Parts: sequence; C-alpha cells; structure tokens
Amino acid sequence: MTSIVFKKILDKQRWTRPEFTKEGKVIGGSMDTTHVVSQVDARGLVCPMPTIRLGQAIRRVEVGRLVEVWTDDPGSKQNMAAWCKNTGHELVEQSSEDSSFRYVVRRSR
Repeated sequence: MTSIVFKKILDKQRWTRPEFTKEGKVIGGSMDTTHVVSQVDARGLVCPMPTIRLGQAIRRVEVGRLVEVWTDDPGSKQNMAAWCKNTGHELVEQSSEDSSFRYVVRRSR
C-alpha cells in the first residue's frame, strides 16, 4: 500500500511505523486519541479514490485513533463530510494549504 505514508505526527515529534496484527490492527502503545497514527496521501487522485483510500486506512487502526488524509481534489470537501456521516466516523478537522486539502478523521466504530 504505497499510498499510505507514515510521517511525523502532528506535533512534529519523532514517530515510527506501528506494528500490525494479522487482522491489520495496530499493536501496542497507549490509546492516544489526539495524534494521527496513519496518513493517506491521495493527492493526484479524484473522487471516489480519496475516500476509498481513507476507508482502507481506517480499517487498519483501532477505534478512537486518527487518520489524516491529504488530497488535491476540490470535490473532497463534500465527499469527506458525507463519507464520515454515512460510515459513522468523525471528521475532526479539515483545512486547506495551497491547492491541497487536509482532513483528520477519527475511527468511531
């Protein structure tokens, strides 16, 4: 899955790639629900691919964890909000930087 890029967490601390179980769940660590544990770089992809990549990433993290999505698709503003509403996950934050859009989604179930 080359589209999921693990980078430094939001507060710029050093962060390493987590270990996963056979089911794809994150192993170990405390249940920190304030830092991004997975990042999806969907820049260059158009609807519906950013939300599909988000769905793939969110299944790999524990409930309560955060996934960050970067995309340059202008339609993503409506798509991300609708996807979160339809799937029951929480859109925690959204912002834009130049021509890129950033979304932080908390896995709720």
